[in-house]
Amino acid sequence: MSNATSPAPFPPTSTTTLFPTTSGEQHTFDVVVSAIGLFTQPVLPDLTEEEPFTGTLMHTARWDHSVDLADARVASVKGALGHWIAGAGALGALCGIEAVARGVLLPTAGLCEPDARCALPHVIGAAERRPVAAALVNAFAFGGANASLVVRRC
Repeated sequence: MSNATSPAPFPPTSTTTLFPTTSGEQHTFDVVVSAIGLFTQPVLPDLTEEEPFTGTLMHTARWDHSVDLADARVASVKGALGHWIAGAGALGALCGIEAVARGVLLPTAGLCEPDARCALPHVIGAAERRPVAAALVNAFAFGGANASLVVRRC
């Protein structure tokens, strides 16, 4: 339901709840799972540091499919690291530094076939060696302690 609003709370004597939509429809559910995350409503920062950036700026919720990503690579080390809380972010940053310093891109652990709708060039199965000018490291932690870091050659 892309036009959902907040559900009514479960009444103490019922096992269902009413879920109205912005279009006026009402749905009854016995289980409600929120899987929309915070990334469905784009909020792009207005940063001074962004001014020299000449690339394409886009949000995952408003993906620009016309952008050529042939030379880009996507990998995630989180699956290999597990939940180390802040340690996972630090280890992810080290992997980004390694990618830029030595040109080693680690594969996404456990990824065999990406969703066909995700048109990103994933690193799958084995590390790739190639020159890397910059790496974006994202660390999304429990409780909203999130950070992004760009590692690049100076």
